[in-house]
Amino acid sequence: MPRLVRYLALLCTTFVLAGTAAGTHATPAATSGVYLPLIAFRTCRAPTQGLYCLIDLGMVGQNSQATSLNQHAEVVGNIFVPAPTGHDLVMPHAARASSGTLADLMVSDQYTASSAQAINDTGLVVGDTGNHAFSWSPATGLLLLESPSGSQSFALSVNNAGTIVGNAWPQALTWEQNKMVVLPGLPGATESVAYDINNLGQIVGTSTGTATHPNGVKLTRAVQWQNHIPQPLDAPSGYLGSRASAINAAGQIVGSLYVNEADRLGYYCSHAAIWQPNGWQDLGTLAPETSSRANDINGQGQIVGSSELPASQTAEPRTHAVLWHNDSLTDLNTRIVAGGDWEITSAAAINNAGVIVGQAQRGQDQHAVLLIPAQ
Repeated sequence: MPRLVRYLALLCTTFVLAGTAAGTHATPAATSGVYLPLIAFRTCRAPTQGLYCLIDLGMVGQNSQATSLNQHAEVVGNIFVPAPTGHDLVMPHAARASSGTLADLMVSDQYTASSAQAINDTGLVVGDTGNHAFSWSPATGLLLLESPSGSQSFALSVNNAGTIVGNAWPQALTWEQNKMVVLPGLPGATESVAYDINNLGQIVGTSTGTATHPNGVKLTRAVQWQNHIPQPLDAPSGYLGSRASAINAAGQIVGSLYVNEADRLGYYCSHAAIWQPNGWQDLGTLAPETSSRANDINGQGQIVGSSELPASQTAEPRTHAVLWHNDSLTDLNTRIVAGGDWEITSAAAINNAGVIVGQAQRGQDQHAVLLIPAQ
C-alpha cells in the first residue's frame, strides 16, 4: 500500500461540493470522464477514538457501491443505471466520486454493464467494460487493455507503478506497461485469478484445479506470485480451501478459508483469514455457523470485510461491515457517530489513514459510503 494521506489523519469530515471535467480519449464505448478534485473538509469530532463519521456517496433514487479508494480518499465503484425505456434492466456502470457522489465514467453504453474495481494514488482507475479490461485516467480517458483473443478480461487491481492484475478465464493476468503477461497457475490448476498487487509487485489470488474433496467441493488454493512464479498459500488441515484477496506493502495477506460446515442456505461457509509466517489464521465471524470475508488490509494491519448476522437476528441472510484489528472483531455499525440511519452491509477497502469505503442500506436504497475515523 502507498504513502499515508496527511490531511485526513486528524479529521472526520463531510464533503463540500467541488468538481471539474477531465480530459477524454474517444473510443466507441466512451467519450468523457469525471474525476474527483480537491475536497474541502469540516471537522467532525467524537468523544473517543475508534468511532467513524459516515458520508453517503450515493444519489437519491439510484443504488451504488464503492469498491476501492486510494491514499487521497478518491473513491471508485459502481452506480446502477436504468436501461432505456422499454427495457426492464438495471445495469452497473463504472463510477468515480465527484462532487461528493459517484459519477458515471461513461466507459459503457446504457445497455452494457461495466465496473470500476480499483484506483491508485495517481488516479489511474481499472475495471472492465462488461467483457473487456480497461484502464482510465483523467489524462488518457478510457484505454482497453490487451487481452487473449476470444476471452473476456477483467482488471481487478493496480499499484502505483501502473501494473495491473486480473484475469481472462481461465488465466490470471498482469499488465506491465500495458503489455499483457499470463501468470502461471499452480501445478494441476485449470483456472487462476489475480486479485491484488502491492507496490513491490507482489501479486495474490487463487488457483483452482480438478481435484476435489470427498464431499465434492473443488479445491481452491490461495496463491502468491513473486516475479511471476506462483507459490501456494494452502489452507490448514480441516479446511476445504483458501483464497487470497489483498496484500499490503509489508506483504501481509488477507482472504478466506473455506470451512467444512454449511450455512442456513446449505452453502459451505468461509471465514476471513490472514496469512502469517506460520500459515493462515482464522479471523472468525460475528456468529457461529455463518460466513465472513476479508476484503482488504492497510499498512497498519487493519482488515475490513463483512460478516453474516446470526439467524436469530434476521429472517434472510444479511451481512454487516466489520473491522479486524489487534485480534479484535468489530461490527462497524456499532461505531458510527454521525451520518444517519444507514445499515453498513460491507466494507470493501481501507487506506493507510483508516478511511473505509463500502456499501450501506436504508430501506430499499443501497448506497456507496465513506467511513472516516473521528478524532
